[in-house]
Amino acid sequence: MFAVPVREAVHQDNYTDAKETQEELTDGSLGVQSWAIANKIAQLDTFLRETEPDATEILREAHPEVCFWALNHENATEYSKTGQPAAAFWERIEILEAVDTNILADIREASLGLDAEVSNDDIVDAFVLALTASSMTDDLQTLPEAESDGDDGDPTGLPMEMVYATLSD
Repeated sequence: MFAVPVREAVHQDNYTDAKETQEELTDGSLGVQSWAIANKIAQLDTFLRETEPDATEILREAHPEVCFWALNHENATEYSKTGQPAAAFWERIEILEAVDTNILADIREASLGLDAEVSNDDIVDAFVLALTASSMTDDLQTLPEAESDGDDGDPTGLPMEMVYATLSD
């Protein structure tokens, strides 16, 4: 996991300026991993704030580990993707199979058809996000569940939420 860059950093033209901006505005720095996705974050930020503001009702934010937690009956996964990648892969496959018994075949097919360098956990993460957004899970829920006192949210008015879905028992 890596820190999310602040809005002002993702709109910088180069890593040095972005890192300096991140350090000025936060207690942390901007890692190379964060900078690698900064352009995509900036594109989405511009799209939601300027091009298609109504898309905030359609495009939602989710995190794979939150989605795995929710689909795992609100229990954290046992294995770390970095410390125990093989065990983590199979644990996550088992969670996905509770949603879709054919998921392993779909993951295999998607993986073999990619013309890019992608890790197994990236593929599995993409599938948990897709299943979360699908009709195979219950309605989306959000974190935080309610607005916090004194938290004005995003200064530009964009929703600040993380969505996830559970399975009916």
